[in-house]
Amino acid sequence: MKNVFADDIRKFERLSYIFFTAKERSNSRYEHRNLVNQESKDLCRRKSESKDNFFDVPRREMEYDRKQYSIEKKRSMAKEITRY
Repeated sequence: MKNVFADDIRKFERLSYIFFTAKERSNSRYEHRNLVNQESKDLCRRKSESKDNFFDVPRREMEYDRKQYSIEKKRSMAKEITRY
């Protein structure tokens, strides 16, 4: 007579092994995805920080130049209008 209980235990062990390895794989995939997302966020943050530091002074100067240019343009237009 076959031992049915032993067969059930083997099936259970096999299924539990499959389940736990699949769970570990999905967890490692999830952790890998989180790691990649975190690295990309860090990279974007570093790029934006370096961009802010690098372009900080020229950006202010450009804004000043833009304002100055608009003021000068308005003055020249006023001169043109008053000329006629």
